[in-house]
Amino acid sequence: MPLNDLLAFVEAARAGSMTQASIRLGRVQSSVSLRIKHLEEKLGVKLFERTSHGLELTAVGSAFLPRARDIISQWDAALLQINHVNGSAVVNVGDYVVRKHDQQNAIISICYWNFYEHGLLPSL
Repeated sequence: MPLNDLLAFVEAARAGSMTQASIRLGRVQSSVSLRIKHLEEKLGVKLFERTSHGLELTAVGSAFLPRARDIISQWDAALLQINHVNGSAVVNVGDYVVRKHDQQNAIISICYWNFYEHGLLPSL
């Protein structure tokens, strides 16, 4: 299950709207919708009810949301551990990732999570 699917699900649940989730994730709405559709197909359940007021979590979606957040948190923790061993640090700050490299020079770069996830950060 791709992490992008979980990120889309968690953000859509937080925002209550595909449009708002897509803005926060820096993706087009159709991409977020497709990620959630893929996740629902993989799990074999419906995570959201689409209503005139936006998105509402189903009972299954509500039960799954804390687990999805835990998986993302575990991923963040694994990245921190890997980077600690390598002598640098990556810290997830809300929707952003802050990467500190070369502690003596305190070089910091900030980017959206999806750039980091796809390895699109420039080398420092």
